[in-house]
Amino acid sequence: MNIASDYMDNEEKVFENAQKNLKFFDDNFKSFESKFPNRFVAVSGANLVATSETVDDILEKVKERKIDESDLLIEFIPLPGSILVL
Repeated sequence: MNIASDYMDNEEKVFENAQKNLKFFDDNFKSFESKFPNRFVAVSGANLVATSETVDDILEKVKERKIDESDLLIEFIPLPGSILVL
C-alpha cells in the first residue's frame, strides 16, 4: 500500500465510525435525555463512554480510558422540553 491509499482507508474508517456513533446517539437520545439532562455525553465505538457537566471532564475521562479521540462524538443533552439558542 502507499501513503495515499493508507490515508484514504483511515478517512473512510473515521467516517464510518462517525456514522455509527451518530446513529447510536440518535437511537438513544430519549434515554440519554431522561438519564443525563443538562450534561454532555461521549459516544465511541457506538457505546456510551462518558458523561459529565463539562467537555474538559469528558476529554479527561476519554484520555484516561485511552479512547481514540478521532472516534469520539460529544453532544450536550438539554433539559427535556428546553430550547437551545445558539
